Amino acid sequence: MGRFFVLLFLLVCTACTERSQSEHSPIFELRDFVSERDMYYSASFTSRGILLAREESLTRGSLQVWLQYREKGNTVDRNWKDCSVIVTDGTGRVEVVKFVARDDSNVTAPEYEWRVLGYAKLSPAQLAAK
Repeated sequence: MGRFFVLLFLLVCTACTERSQSEHSPIFELRDFVSERDMYYSASFTSRGILLAREESLTRGSLQVWLQYREKGNTVDRNWKDCSVIVTDGTGRVEVVKFVARDDSNVTAPEYEWRVLGYAKLSPAQLAAK
């Protein structure tokens, strides 16, 4: 009978832990994401935006946030691409570039779908230059 209660207790604790971890995933927000065509050096679109940490505890200090993105509506390349962002005091800058053929004037600015892989808090350190 004692083993049954221990097993039941472990199952309940595991279920509570899994539920609390999934319910407590921090939220990041991507804002003001704009794509501009650059024709100076090469035909490309540079897309920039701001990544915000929505959870109060992540708005102090620095984080490394790993994102993945892919172009919406692109049926040729559906693979996710990686993007890393440094977030300081809750704000970081996201930038991705898409290259296109120089003579392809019909290409429109890309739209992306995003997902967060994870994040890590960064510890302060010093750099000694010699």
